[in-house]
Amino acid sequence: MAKVDPNEYGSDEQRAKLTPEVLGSPETVVLTVQEARTGIETGDGRRAALLVFEEHPDYAYWLNKTGISTLVERLGGDDDDWIGRHVPLIRVHASNPTTGGSVETFHVAPLTEWDELQSNNGTVAEATETSSGGA
Repeated sequence: MAKVDPNEYGSDEQRAKLTPEVLGSPETVVLTVQEARTGIETGDGRRAALLVFEEHPDYAYWLNKTGISTLVERLGGDDDDWIGRHVPLIRVHASNPTTGGSVETFHVAPLTEWDELQSNNGTVAEATETSSGGA
């Protein structure tokens, strides 16, 4: 029997997850990147990435593969260049891969929506609901 070391699993990130409920369930929000961490090793040999936003530094926003691809295409491949940049998020209903249930979460907005969302929200200090639709 192999010994299991819990320290080998997950990340050392202790922030709560940034969810729509935390921000009052806005359809869209534009937040400012304070910290970007990519290449976080997970226990299953995969990598993870997260953003921490200036407006809500106690929460971590975990990126999915599509979100990472969108950020790389819009902001460049160096995550240091993402600091201080404004990222629009949209509220979506997604399937939880663990439970199979539906959850409300944020996704990085598609590139085609960035300019409109950023101009509608400007540089948002706090999360604000807009009239623009999400998913």
